[in-house]
Amino acid sequence: MKSILYIFSISFLLSCSSVYSQIQLEKGVSVNDQTIMDLAATSLPYAASFCGWNNPCPENTSSPLAFIQSDIDGEYYALKADGRVVFFNVNTKQFNPGWLLTRWPTELIDKEVASIYDMEGASEGDVWHLYAHERLLNTSSLGCLANTPLRYGALENNGKDSLVIYMGKNDQQLDWILFSPQSAAIEFSARLALQDSVEAPPGSKVQYLSDALGRIGGVGRRAYAKVYFDDFDGDEELDILVWRKRYESRLQEDPIKGFELKKEVVRHYKFIEGTYQKQDTEEATIKTWLTTKQLTWSKGYPSKSECPGQTDQLIPEMHDPLLNDPDVLQ
Repeated sequence: MKSILYIFSISFLLSCSSVYSQIQLEKGVSVNDQTIMDLAATSLPYAASFCGWNNPCPENTSSPLAFIQSDIDGEYYALKADGRVVFFNVNTKQFNPGWLLTRWPTELIDKEVASIYDMEGASEGDVWHLYAHERLLNTSSLGCLANTPLRYGALENNGKDSLVIYMGKNDQQLDWILFSPQSAAIEFSARLALQDSVEAPPGSKVQYLSDALGRIGGVGRRAYAKVYFDDFDGDEELDILVWRKRYESRLQEDPIKGFELKKEVVRHYKFIEGTYQKQDTEEATIKTWLTTKQLTWSKGYPSKSECPGQTDQLIPEMHDPLLNDPDVLQ
């Protein structure tokens, strides 16, 4: 991969006095209303990303959301609208229909973590349980991270690159995914945001209602996560910490406007046998690591917006005063 592209290096990370809250990396080519006409007219990788050199394409072939070149001449990866990652080589005309991304099981089998994102009324197949990408309604939400969904680089100093994927469904959810083409598996994922709230009409019991799946009712809720990279436990290997928070609407009679913190969970992950696995580290220990390194909520990743004209500003939803949580303002 070109040196300017999405290079995460453990030696770089561990040489820093603090963990970067904003990872500055070059992005893949996104397919959107502004780029699609030019790409359709001039880009061979865009054309090949549909179905390679099959003509015609199979029925129901999904369109690309983005594509990116690897460090090998002619090799590309593309992220498709159906959540599939495909590989192709424009020189050899090789095409691999690739891998369908399904939700990283570690976030689902950890009951405490799963409860952060719990949405009453949601069932298997709903967006809460899957990765989903749709940027039709609000392309300026959640720091615009999902507007450029495909990126590439090495999280570990092991010579193996990962696809770095941001899957976002409007202003409802945002997932951050590390996918290894070498092992055809998700190495790590964190649901960075899940938002389900609309301002309640007069007479409601709460200030914000749930709008899950278009069915208004219940208590409005918001959940966010911040990710931290460093050698926290002193074994000279990269650790990932994730700090997750869940908020729910305050009652209408509450003089304080907005939401209140209902639950928070911190987790420690290490790279073992091809994936980042949860460690049995006490939450108090994890919090001590963060405090010792002076890592506040705003210093976790992601922090800064990528929206035009806002790149020096914090992502507003994740640092919202309406959350009434002193942590998110630090």
